[in-house]
Amino acid sequence: MSLTREIPISSVTCRQMLQEHLNALSAVLKGQSYSIGGRSLNRANMKDIQEGITFWKGMLEEALELESRGGCRGTVVRAVIPHG
Repeated sequence: MSLTREIPISSVTCRQMLQEHLNALSAVLKGQSYSIGGRSLNRANMKDIQEGITFWKGMLEEALELESRGGCRGTVVRAVIPHG
């Protein structure tokens, strides 16, 4: 299930979330688990982690584009938030 809503989001937030997912991927590949927002991830969640990386890369590109055109941090963008 996904939710579509407009939320204030900055490139800083996108970078942080992307880094969290990259950290999760690294930990899981080493056979460890990783938690994001209270959700524990492991090898069974590889698809979710990879989808999160793709999602946050796209959000970062969009936020950077909006900011480069004069948008301020916290520019409102339309986001589809995966909710499983």
